Amino acid sequence: MKVTLIEKYNCLKEPYRHTHRAFLQNTGPFGWPAGWVIRLLLSTERNVKLCLFYQVEAEVDHSIKKVYDAYNGTNPDAASRAIDYVQRQLHCCGIHNYTDWESTAWFKEAKNHSVPLSCCKATLSNCTGSLAHPADLYSEGCKVLVVKKLQEIMMYVIWAALAFAVIQVGFKTLCFVLLRIKNKTLFVFSARTHRCPLKRCK
Repeated sequence: MKVTLIEKYNCLKEPYRHTHRAFLQNTGPFGWPAGWVIRLLLSTERNVKLCLFYQVEAEVDHSIKKVYDAYNGTNPDAASRAIDYVQRQLHCCGIHNYTDWESTAWFKEAKNHSVPLSCCKATLSNCTGSLAHPADLYSEGCKVLVVKKLQEIMMYVIWAALAFAVIQVGFKTLCFVLLRIKNKTLFVFSARTHRCPLKRCK
């Protein structure tokens, strides 16, 4: 998974170069400072994404086992409701697969060789969660899907923050360019006025 992420973001370097080059062509020398700031933001954004993605995966790996161990199958229990909700919504069962339930305290106490009903496929109405019928259960584990969902949410947040920063840089660059144009116009007008006093200038 890590190799895939690194390859993915390395592939984005070339479009960033083209974007930076086009930006400089349209803004001239005034675009150099802003251009480098944008490149810095894009580079930082890639590094932050990679760092946060690995951190999210490590945090989920650390905490999901505790949550599953705390499952007791009762609806009032927050951990139990959370696990049942995740398994139903993401169509998953267990941490890596449904066999993970066999090592939980709830499974050992129940002694019915079954997993929670939230592991049952939504299309089946007669599923009892029995491990004797594994085809009735979701085969994919929840850890990978939870990590993926959290990473998607983080992507929206990161891109929103980056877009806001780029907009700020763009407005500041525009103000800088307009100010330089205004100062240059005033300088030319002032020089012309000093060379041609009164109304003798044509």
